[in-house]
Amino acid sequence: MLELRGYARHLMADKLNILEGELEELEKLKISVAPGAIREEGLQHEIEAFLQWCESTSGHYEESTYEEKRRALRHLDIKVRIYRYSDPNHPHYVITARPEFFERLKRRELCKISIQTRKR
Repeated sequence: MLELRGYARHLMADKLNILEGELEELEKLKISVAPGAIREEGLQHEIEAFLQWCESTSGHYEESTYEEKRRALRHLDIKVRIYRYSDPNHPHYVITARPEFFERLKRRELCKISIQTRKR
C-alpha cells in the first residue's frame, strides 16, 4: 500500500474531497433524471403501439373501438369539443389542432370540412 506524507497527502485528500463532492452531485442528478427517462421510455412504447395500430387498421378505422379512436386523437394532438345541439352559443362540435395539421389535410383533401385555425 502506498503511504503518502506531508504535502502529497494533503493534495490527495483535497482531490478526493473534490471528487466525492462531484460524485454526490452526479448521484443527485441521476435521481432527478431517472423519472424522466422512465416516462420517456413509456411514451416511446406508447408511440410504437400507436404506429402499429395505424398500420394494422389502415383503411378500417370505422372498426376501431372508441378508446382506440380517442388514443389516436391524443397522439395527433387533436382536441374535439362536442356541444349539445340545443346550445345556441356553440356549434355542435369544434375540432382544434396545430395549424400545420389542418394545412396537410387541406393539401391532401383527406377531409371535406370547413377549417378554422386558431393560433395558440
